[in-house]
Amino acid sequence: MGNDKQLPRRSILSSISATAIGSGIATVTTAQDYDRPRTVVENGVEFTKWDCTRIIVDTNRDDLAEVWVQVQYIAEYWREELDTTTHMERVTATYYGDELDINTHRRVPIEGAYAGADRLSWTIIRDVTAVDQYGTEIASVEWPIEEWNCISMMEETIGEI
Repeated sequence: MGNDKQLPRRSILSSISATAIGSGIATVTTAQDYDRPRTVVENGVEFTKWDCTRIIVDTNRDDLAEVWVQVQYIAEYWREELDTTTHMERVTATYYGDELDINTHRRVPIEGAYAGADRLSWTIIRDVTAVDQYGTEIASVEWPIEEWNCISMMEETIGEI
């Protein structure tokens, strides 16, 4: 974050689209379809919502100690095969003063989070909270998971910024 000038979200999306087209990558779904990545600044903490499984956190604040990521496990056809809503838990990451890049896609869901061995399962972000050393909330953001189709989004590659 530092003294860097922030780019508008549309400029970032344009550069992603140009990179994908120039490199010969063709996808049906684009970053612009989901209006992402999205950057939100709350109380001096910058949250970049990359997709349903990745968050980048940065700040100039001295009091940020940890980032709590509330994750939810989802599985293909879970509405038909599981009795209850999907399991949720908190992932904690320590902030050491540099940009923090958290990717929950590789996280292995706990036992019982899968719909079955023959089904795909994902770990998606529900919300992210930045806290100080005492656990007091500094900033918090929710994910637009009702708007984003997380399963199809995770199956697509949009390139790097």
